[in-house]
Amino acid sequence: MAEQGGTLATSDRSSPLWADYELTAAYDEMFPGGDAVRPHYAALRDSLRFTTGDAFRQRKAMTDLSMRQDGVGFTVYRAEEGIERVWPMDPMP
Repeated sequence: MAEQGGTLATSDRSSPLWADYELTAAYDEMFPGGDAVRPHYAALRDSLRFTTGDAFRQRKAMTDLSMRQDGVGFTVYRAEEGIERVWPMDPMP
C-alpha cells in the first residue's frame, strides 16, 4: 500500500505504551518503520504519550463492555463453548 502524501514525523518511543512495541512484517497503520510515525497519527501518538499500560487496558475493557452492552457482535457456529462473540476491536491502529 502506497503512502499518501505528507512527511513522516519522528516517533517518540519514550511512552510506556511503546516500550515493548515491535514492528513485524504485517502492515502497521501508525508506524511504517524505524522511528517514524505517519503524519496523520502524530496527534494520536502525542495524546497517548503519558498513558500507562494499566490505563490503556482499562480503556480497552470499557470499549469491550460498551460493545457487549450495545450488542455489537457476531455468531460463531462451530464453537464448543458458546456462539456469541463481542466484535474484536483494537483500540490502536
